[in-house]
Amino acid sequence: MPDLAVGPTPAADTVQERAFGEYVMPIHKYFRPRREKLPVFTDGGLGTLNMPVQVTVGSRDRLLDSHNTRRCLQQAAPRVPVSFIPETGHLLKNQAQPVLDFLLATQGAPPHA
Repeated sequence: MPDLAVGPTPAADTVQERAFGEYVMPIHKYFRPRREKLPVFTDGGLGTLNMPVQVTVGSRDRLLDSHNTRRCLQQAAPRVPVSFIPETGHLLKNQAQPVLDFLLATQGAPPHA
């Protein structure tokens, strides 16, 4: 697979990884990316967030400046947890359980064991 905007393509060593690669390639072929500028929140705006927020970013994201995102949130909204996944690009795999745990916690349910 070629190097994609979501980060370097890891070697597909397993049947599951090859199947995932075959799944993702048509998405990249036919996806129409957002053309307008992404909204940017000021530090003051981030500090006023009063709802549950979870942020997960890859350290090697080529579409978003994840290092700056983490830094801004830690300074302006220190109560917002930031999961910074090393050696990961824009495509965040294996995040279903952490997202589900966050959603359940916001509803008062215990996290999945």
